[in-house]
Amino acid sequence: MSLEKNLETETGKKFKSILIEQLKVAGLKESDIKTNSTWGDLGADYIHLAVIADKVEEMYGIEVIDEEAYKILTVGEAIDYINSKMMPNKSQ
Repeated sequence: MSLEKNLETETGKKFKSILIEQLKVAGLKESDIKTNSTWGDLGADYIHLAVIADKVEEMYGIEVIDEEAYKILTVGEAIDYINSKMMPNKSQ
């Protein structure tokens, strides 16, 4: 799957809605979100990222591990992370 198609999956669409809701104060528009967008590109600071992680946990019913979350640098990586956490019987 190409990276941009990743945004059109159900997971990608839900994640974009979280980003838009949390970053609308920074003037974020849906068209600004690309899979290779970094948090800085989107105007997110550490407080935004903490709230986004909480929203992801609520929306997807997963646990976002801080040590793992710190390694996520782009929207595409975040979507891949969410998908990996939702996979049943995922081997570590």
